[in-house]
Amino acid sequence: MKKKERLILQRLRGLRASEEERLQIARSLAASPAERWARNQNFLRSLGSFRRLKARESDTW
Repeated sequence: MKKKERLILQRLRGLRASEEERLQIARSLAASPAERWARNQNFLRSLGSFRRLKARESDTW
């Protein structure tokens, strides 16, 4: 666990949630924008709902 995650986890001790949920929240708050984006993509892939956007054939709407 990263140092920043540990600090955030300590602050979340009073939160009414399981230890697992607090750890997940701490990780998401400590993550950089790029890490959050990667987690989001992995989550969508695990649900089977992630599709890459296709390039438009024309520039007109």
